[in-house]
Amino acid sequence: MRLFLPALLCLATVLRLSAVETGEPPAELQFKTAYQVLSKADVARDAGEDAHASKLYREALDVYMRLARKYPDWQPGVVRFRVTYCNNQLEALLKKIDGR
Repeated sequence: MRLFLPALLCLATVLRLSAVETGEPPAELQFKTAYQVLSKADVARDAGEDAHASKLYREALDVYMRLARKYPDWQPGVVRFRVTYCNNQLEALLKKIDGR
């Protein structure tokens, strides 16, 4: 037990440093951030703020795409679904903005 705590602290430090070195937040944080942006895009779309919604959907899509590239095994089904959702929403908004 005496060796367990120092080893655990060492592992936590290494994990924290590796996250700092890459300069990129862990997959879970990126996933949550993308979902928050996606939710804001839905609200903007529902409020008729099409240009703002498009910007937010693109932002969420970019995060999901980076997440899929960097962490391909991290909830791939959900990430693919949300990429498709963002693409579909962008397409619909662009058609609406263009008047089609």
